[in-house]
Amino acid sequence: MLNRFPDKLDTTQLDSFFQIASFVDSKLPKPKELCKNAPSMYDLLTIKPDEMDHSYHEKPKMTLRLNPHQIAVYEFVISILLKLHKKDREIIQLRNFPHKISFNDLKKFYMPISKEGIRLKYNNAVYECCRTANRIGIKKLIGQ
Repeated sequence: MLNRFPDKLDTTQLDSFFQIASFVDSKLPKPKELCKNAPSMYDLLTIKPDEMDHSYHEKPKMTLRLNPHQIAVYEFVISILLKLHKKDREIIQLRNFPHKISFNDLKKFYMPISKEGIRLKYNNAVYECCRTANRIGIKKLIGQ
């Protein structure tokens, strides 16, 4: 699993790691509510499907499972984001999580700055993230 990580990280690899991490973040189970014993509205009602409805009884839903490399990339991205400055971490998280958004959509968060200015800020933040990861060492950030 460690051999899938490069020795030196560049910005395109880190950007693809951000995309993998946002996919993993969307597929991870959400934390349980604080009050898990409280019944919800649908728990009080018993709903039985119609016996003539064949679409209900066909196939079970397909589940997606995460592989170990995706989870390792997710943990790596979290550990490297914690090492960054707050401004760099903010623009990277806004662009990539919960899904990747365009620079035009990101412009709503940074009103007076143009789209190209936001792209420059994002690229600088990703470059600083790469420098930090290469300075600390990828193996150390992964945990080995």
